[in-house]
Amino acid sequence: MKTMKEFIDENKIDIEFVAVPENPHMKDSKKMNNWYVTLLNKSVEGTSIMSLYYSMGTGIVEKRKSIYSSEWRRGSLPFNRPKTIQDEEDRKHLYRPAQPTVSDVLNCLASDASGIENARDFNEWASEYGYDEDSREAERIYKVCQDQANQLQAFLPDEKYNELLFEVEPE
Repeated sequence: MKTMKEFIDENKIDIEFVAVPENPHMKDSKKMNNWYVTLLNKSVEGTSIMSLYYSMGTGIVEKRKSIYSSEWRRGSLPFNRPKTIQDEEDRKHLYRPAQPTVSDVLNCLASDASGIENARDFNEWASEYGYDEDSREAERIYKVCQDQANQLQAFLPDEKYNELLFEVEPE
């Protein structure tokens, strides 16, 4: 079994992204961290490209380097300085939304695509994922997953698509 990192390195897959206000494929996505992601597969002749919307929960954040780090290292700020309103404002900016990685995006795509590949039809897929088979919303989600599975299959050669779905260990 191959790791996701090995798969990514072997297939020379890279990522570009830009933050966007919402994901048109998800309800309530304005409350999430949304990205428009482009995956680049440089292992095929030319470069294969796949673009999609990708969303992450607001709790998935990265800590920025402290805004005081250089001053503290130089010792120019006193250790016990009084707290100010500016300190509270600065603390809010210590975290930022985590940026998507190739691994994050491929893990999600592989999970969704394997669900599509393993289901015989919409009814089986809906049942497997706990959706009402009569739900139009569930059918819309199913079609988005189908479209992205088809895009992923076009992005990777057939043997690599199957390897990603069924032989690569998710991270």
